[in-house]
Amino acid sequence: RPSAHSWGTAIDACAKGGDWRRGIELLHGMRAAGVEPTVQCYGAAIAGCASRGEWRPAIALLREAQAEPLVPSIECYNAALAACEK
Repeated sequence: RPSAHSWGTAIDACAKGGDWRRGIELLHGMRAAGVEPTVQCYGAAIAGCASRGEWRPAIALLREAQAEPLVPSIECYNAALAACEK
């Protein structure tokens, strides 16, 4: 079964390719596959939103990450801010 790192790599590839929606789908599909999302996975998905100026989903993902038993990284916050700038 793919690890959280593998999922994160796929989410990051979607972000870099401009397919932010698919990155979010992958992020949300992790739990269904029995894998807990990591801060890095959230960061990659938020960065994907930021690359297209999609601030609403970026902020929603940041809030979602804050509700998890993990602490969003500075990269998550920076990516969310970047989405708001566009």
